Formats: sequence, structure tokens, C-alpha cells
Amino acid sequence: VDAVVKRPGVAVIISNRDSYQPLLRLLMSIDGAAGEHKINILIADRGSTDSRTLRYYDILKRNGAAKVYYGGNVGLPALLNAAASEADADVAVFMENTAEVLSHNWIGELLSQAMRSGVGAAGPKIVSADGRLLHCGTVVGMQGWRGSPYQGSEDDRGDERKRVFTRTVRRVSALSSICMMVRMDTFFN
Repeated sequence: VDAVVKRPGVAVIISNRDSYQPLLRLLMSIDGAAGEHKINILIADRGSTDSRTLRYYDILKRNGAAKVYYGGNVGLPALLNAAASEADADVAVFMENTAEVLSHNWIGELLSQAMRSGVGAAGPKIVSADGRLLHCGTVVGMQGWRGSPYQGSEDDRGDERKRVFTRTVRRVSALSSICMMVRMDTFFN
């Protein structure tokens, strides 16, 4: 019996403004770790005026590497919503331009969680350039009103309790805007 498995279409929506270098680094990391997944890049521009950034947008558009959505004077949430409405995909990954993909199967790992029934969104563990944990899910009632466990500590494997928390799939109250995947049918409902 032959079966055809359709891979979900993935749109990566990146907010950007006058940030050529960080955007270039992010796009190169996405390209290097796309694997077998077809990824559509959509840049939600927040009013760039920098000539290098605008020239880079032209190159991306000319080569079909990305679409650029110019939001005008709307706020970031409205801009991202409008950009998401332009995406032709089953899932959207919202990313900040300062992110960089470090895992080769990042899309597959996020998809394996985001496509599960009852999951609103999925996000990765986020580590800073110096190896410190930035985000691994927000927990309500921690560190005051809310917090991200182990934020600011080293991403090491020595602490068993920390390792179990930061390297396992679990429910959290909220995710970081640095990188978050959501099914489009969930996003628009």
C-alpha cells in the first residue's frame, strides 16, 4: 500500500525594522536548517528606512526568497496579524529578527507538537549567544506574577532537575515571541 503524506506548509513570519545584519543571519540559519520542509518567508516590516535593509528586501523579493509585507503605521500585533493573513500555509512560525536557528530539525520538532490536538502553540528552548537560558516557557505564579524557569542560568546538562525541565516537552502558560509556532486554524479562530 502506498501512502502520500502531506507535509504541512510552513510560513515563517519575521518582524523587522532597519535590521539588515540580524535578518540576514536569521535567514541564513533558517535556510541551513530547513531540512525537507518547504518554508515560506514573510517579513513584516515596521517602517524600515535603512538603505541596506531596503536593498536586501529587493534582493529577497527578486529571487523569490521572501515576501515583504509593509504595515505602514499599524502596531506590531496588527502588523503580524496582517502578515499572517497573507501567508499560504498550515502553520505560522512567528520569529523576532534577533533569533538564530541552532537545531537542524527545528521545524519537525515544533510541528510534532503544534499539530497535536489540544495544543495552542509550540515553542523551542531559547538560548542566548553566551549559552544562557533566555526562555523555556512561562509559568504563571513563578517569580512573582509569572516567570520562565532557569532564565539567565547556563544551559548545562549537569543539573538533573534543570535538564528535565528545560529539555522535555511540557505544558506552559505562555511562550516567547522570539519563536513560536501556531496552526493557522487556531490562530484565526
